Amino acid sequence: MSTFVESLKIMGLGMLGIFIVTLVLIAIMILLTKIFPAKKGDSTETVQDSDAGNRG
Repeated sequence: MSTFVESLKIMGLGMLGIFIVTLVLIAIMILLTKIFPAKKGDSTETVQDSDAGNRG
């Protein structure tokens, strides 16, 4: 039974580590969007060819 409790402690530490890394990554993403905001008119969509509809 003591090995089971030890394994729960180790699993809890692993899950805590994953949670902390996730929070750090979210914080980095928020920080980067505040440092480098998108300019007006910028789009993340792909640019389409002007003759894309004329293929055939």
